[in-house]
Amino acid sequence: MSSKHKDFLSWDDDIDLDLVLGDYTDDEANNKSQASTKELCYICPVCGAEYKSVSGFRGHVMKKHQQNLRASDHKKNDNQKGQDSNWPKEEFTKLQTIFPQAFSNSLKNIQTNELYNIFGKSIEAEIAEQLEMNKEVEKYFEEIITICHKNNNLSSTEERELLFKTVHRIRTDKEIVSKGVILIQSSVKAQSAKDINNFLQIIILELIAEVIKARRQLEEKTSAAKVSEISDSDNKVLYYISGYIIKYLEKKTLKTEK
Repeated sequence: MSSKHKDFLSWDDDIDLDLVLGDYTDDEANNKSQASTKELCYICPVCGAEYKSVSGFRGHVMKKHQQNLRASDHKKNDNQKGQDSNWPKEEFTKLQTIFPQAFSNSLKNIQTNELYNIFGKSIEAEIAEQLEMNKEVEKYFEEIITICHKNNNLSSTEERELLFKTVHRIRTDKEIVSKGVILIQSSVKAQSAKDINNFLQIIILELIAEVIKARRQLEEKTSAAKVSEISDSDNKVLYYISGYIIKYLEKKTLKTEK
């Protein structure tokens, strides 16, 4: 399909056969009961908006986020609220595991980085110091980072661009920012809303960098462990292939000599 008509429905890409065909069975009564419980909706991976039709989803992501996404990749069953089919539960678990350290590192970076403390200890550094053990504020930022990273493996240019578009949207969202400012104001010594907003903008960027680094390190560690593990059956296959190649070369050499 040409880019000129990219806002039109692509039947090759967007037709959802699960929705059209359902779970086919010869038992008509069983088919009806399954159809009544299988109500699909499509979830925007950027802002979480839900749509009941492919056209509604496509129109939203194209106009609101300038993204050409397939609706079938972002469908969610009503019985799976809060779980995204594209991002398995273990990915959320990984993020929850690495976030506390990422949050701690981000607070320390703000306190020690000369860029933030050119004229001595900055107000942002003072705020960071007071929030070191604050679990409520940590939870607030964890929710923000989860929104930024969910359904995103950062494995392609498009996914990385989507991450930073989501970060920009959150940093400029008045409701999200206002909630954070009020929460932090109630947790630190008297500071202006402007100073707290500056801190909030800085730490979101620090958290993104820390979480990306932690995710990369975790994946490298997992990948290395998988590569180093060769089972006995794998070894037998490798030995067999090696022996076959050697035997084949011996025969070929004999034929050549004759």
